[in-house]
Amino acid sequence: MARTRRAAAVAATVAAVAVGVLGSAGPAAGRDPAGAATDAPALTLVRQDAWTPVGGTARLTLTAEGAPPDARISATVGQAVATRSRFDGVAGGGPFGSVLNQVSVPLAAVPRDPDGLLLLDLGLPAPAATRGPLELNVRRPGVYPLDLELRDADDAPVAAVRTMLVVAEADRPTVAQRLGVALVVPIAAPPSFLPDGAPDRAVMSAFRPGGHLGRTALALRAVPEVPATLAPTAETLEAWAFEARTDPTVAATFDALRNATGGRAVLEGPYLPVDLPSLLAEGPSTAADDILARGAGRVGALLGATTDPRTRVLRPASPAALARLRATGTEWFVVEADALEPAPETRLTPAQPVILTVSGGGTEPAPALVTDAGLQKLLVAPGSAARAAQLVLAGLSLVALEAPNQPRVATLLLPDGAGTPAGLTEDLLLGLRDNPFLRPVTVPDAFAGVPTEPPPVRANGTPGSSLRVVAPGTPPRAAVGDATYRALRSRWNAFAVTTRPGDPAVAAADRSLLAATSSAWNADEAPALAAGHLAVVDRSIGDLLARIDIPDPRTITLTSRSGSIPLTFVNDTGYPVRLRAALSSDKLFFPEGSVLDLELPPRSTTVRVAVEARTSGTFPVDLAVTSTDGVLPVSQRQLQVRSTYVSTVGWVLTASATGVLAVWWGLDFRRRRRRRAQS
Repeated sequence: MARTRRAAAVAATVAAVAVGVLGSAGPAAGRDPAGAATDAPALTLVRQDAWTPVGGTARLTLTAEGAPPDARISATVGQAVATRSRFDGVAGGGPFGSVLNQVSVPLAAVPRDPDGLLLLDLGLPAPAATRGPLELNVRRPGVYPLDLELRDADDAPVAAVRTMLVVAEADRPTVAQRLGVALVVPIAAPPSFLPDGAPDRAVMSAFRPGGHLGRTALALRAVPEVPATLAPTAETLEAWAFEARTDPTVAATFDALRNATGGRAVLEGPYLPVDLPSLLAEGPSTAADDILARGAGRVGALLGATTDPRTRVLRPASPAALARLRATGTEWFVVEADALEPAPETRLTPAQPVILTVSGGGTEPAPALVTDAGLQKLLVAPGSAARAAQLVLAGLSLVALEAPNQPRVATLLLPDGAGTPAGLTEDLLLGLRDNPFLRPVTVPDAFAGVPTEPPPVRANGTPGSSLRVVAPGTPPRAAVGDATYRALRSRWNAFAVTTRPGDPAVAAADRSLLAATSSAWNADEAPALAAGHLAVVDRSIGDLLARIDIPDPRTITLTSRSGSIPLTFVNDTGYPVRLRAALSSDKLFFPEGSVLDLELPPRSTTVRVAVEARTSGTFPVDLAVTSTDGVLPVSQRQLQVRSTYVSTVGWVLTASATGVLAVWWGLDFRRRRRRRAQS
């Protein structure tokens, strides 16, 4: 009875610590909201053995900041977790029920490594052996909750961290079929250049060894034997390669990324991160087409790797996005569980490829790997990266134990922002290496190794668990509407054919137009950045057109029926430009055509346009100068033409009229003389 009361007291203490202290046990512990150091004690998990054999020793590496005098570290282990629902509760900080035992050691007695980190070794007794003073009462394989506490001299807990202890058989396989784990690593950043053309230093810093993408590259290279799937965006790789030209530290991380692709799957993706559902919310999207087309083939060329164009990460997902990617030839998908309609209740954690479809049909179904929402949340659990990784690995191990004889696969999609905990990727890769419960696989291997069952229909007429429907939802409004994008893309196309091939201004405007569609910016900055990038297109075009002038001509005089009109163009760009000039007049005929496609060399050029006058007099001629496709207006002028030409018919009529008048005057003169003579 006394032992039961003690276990209950320990459990109550653990629960209180979990509620009151666990949330502050991560890297931010010991600091106030402004980031200034405080005296609050903090216990942080730095590293942990991913699994421990029965009868072995689990090593945990810790830091203890602000520890009070005579502090102790205690470890409390709970009963093995048997169900997924209980695991989710315990991993989220809830009480873990009955306690197996608790051990404690003075902080001063815990050895340290050369870096000053605490090395806490917790032994596990063999099944029939007597338990030692620093051994946890864990004798069988399973997943056990483990609370580590920093206690003061009065044995009161002042800091704590919860993790999981994963225990495997020592001398034989714990599961007959290890759980396949498809680890998908996004390699993406917001657009790398600001609207003014300057590199975004916040993005560029991500490529350095201490940046989140640099750390990812180094982690992938450090554990090359563990299969994984990389999902890069081309613009990020372009920026990485660009920065690597001048920064040796960035060159090192880019080389690490290129070297880490061997034996791993590399997926094709959009040119830069975009919200496809938003772009497609109102129907077909020119922006979506451009982003997808521009990304095709670029990743492989930049990494020097063979890419898989058949598989894409569908994040975020919508029926329209699924249909659009299916139309481009995508066969397999990775999708987040939150983007799908709820799955039917099952006894086991869903861990197999599914058939992805949309409500009402109209889109060809496709096989997909679906992430586990609970495990995805643990990837960003409070605390250190080591803690997050261990919780995820423990959750995966429990999934493996649910059905130890079935081939199954779970999918992890790592966070893709700067908030990714430092070391998370490497901790996961190391934890998956030689793991007795888990078998890391690439996404293509996951589809090939775990068959997708046909979607059975249940007795009540509802589809089985292997058929999943993409939830319709209401995507947020796109930062750039399709009409706006289409109009600017049309102007850019005209700009590109007007100026010289390879004009840097054309490339900058194109890059900005694509960047304006990105969904990767901070929400507060996105509207201003998108507007700034859109303005680059008009500004680049305006700068070009401002250097092309058509001086106002003086009145042009034609002295014969056929002649020419001189048109003068001033090109101050310093290189040839291509334009179209169109003339129109009711009084002139253009025998060689009234529309001229011109290539104007630098400086001043005069072009003569053949004309024929239909009459004499002064009359206007309209001149419209545009890009060769007529999209960009360059200049609108009205010329004055004076024609002194009189046609042969006019001369004959004039002479005839003069003759008639002369005869009439003569006859009239004779009649007047007769009248005077008779009088």
